[in-house]
Formats: sequence, structure tokens, C-alpha cells
Amino acid sequence: MENRRRIAIGVTLALAGCGEVDEGDPTPSCYSRTECQVDQYCTFAYADEPAAGEEPEAGSCLPKLAEDEPCEDGQCVDGLVCGRDPENVCVAIVNQGDPCDVASVCADGLVCHQGFDPAACEPPSVEGEACAVPEDCYAGIACEKLLCGGPPIVEDPPADPATDEGGGCEPSEDEAHAGAASMTLLLLFLARPIRRRR
Repeated sequence: MENRRRIAIGVTLALAGCGEVDEGDPTPSCYSRTECQVDQYCTFAYADEPAAGEEPEAGSCLPKLAEDEPCEDGQCVDGLVCGRDPENVCVAIVNQGDPCDVASVCADGLVCHQGFDPAACEPPSVEGEACAVPEDCYAGIACEKLLCGGPPIVEDPPADPATDEGGGCEPSEDEAHAGAASMTLLLLFLARPIRRRR
């Protein structure tokens, strides 16, 4: 009888303890999203870096954000993502063929293709297909005259110090003229008659 009473008291205390955790601490502290519930995110990942020598403060577990709420990456509920500038709000991922704009996030493998009217999430264009901006084409293919297939996009090579103005062996135009004038004066000086002493 005594054992049953002890067990009952233990169960009661355990249940009371669980209730205190859920109701008394609605925003538990955290350092990682794995410490929060699946429908929450941890604010620690978005906090400013602490000053040198200071310990970072723990974040809080907050409910994930719904559609159209201002956000940062990783804060939206499942099925939504944080949209791109200029509207950083939770938005649905746009599927192929659906209209999009600069703030949209297309499904994997798709881009917000400006070559369509209206713009839509579509695979990037290959050579010979329509485009409006370079981002409409596969990486490395230029968009020329509304078609993908111009010369490959390459970055400008780094400047060669030997060919920079004033930094190499080749004289500038002014320096070349000045050098020619000096050479002419030298030749005239050498060509003048030499007077011999009697």
C-alpha cells in the first residue's frame, strides 16, 4: 500500500514538473535550432557577434513565421521560405510555370525567367533560346540580342603592372616626344665644328 502511494506521488510530481516547463517557460533559451521544437526557430543564430572577451547570450525558441511576415532565412514555417530583397517576408516556393518577381524564390533548378511575359519560374535557357537578362541563361552563357548564345561571360584578367600607365617600360606619348627632342639636341651638339687651340 505504501509503495503504491509513493508511486502515485511520484507520477503526480512528474506531471506537475512537465506542466511547469511548458507553461512557465514558453520561450526556453537555446544555442541551436535543435534545442527547439520543430515548429520553432532559435534566435541565437541571428544575434550580433558579442564584443571581444564577452560570452554570447543564449537565444530564445520562438514560433516559426507565417506567410507575409518579415523574416530571415530559416525562420519560416515548413513549406515557406524567406523571400529575396526588397521584400524579406515568408513566401511560398514558386513552382515551374507560375508567375514570379524579383522577390520570388523558385523551386530548385528554376530561375525567375524574365524572357517570359509575364516572368515565370522556368529552367534557364540554353544557347539559341530567348532571354532578357544574363540570369535567364545557363551560367557562363551571355544574353545577346534577346537570345542566349553570345560569347562566354568571363571576368576581366587582372591588370598587368608592367602595362599600367607609368608603371612599365613603355614610355607615354609625351615621354617619347621629349626623348626625341633631347636626342635631336644631342646630335646637333655632337655635329658642331670643334675649335682647336693654336
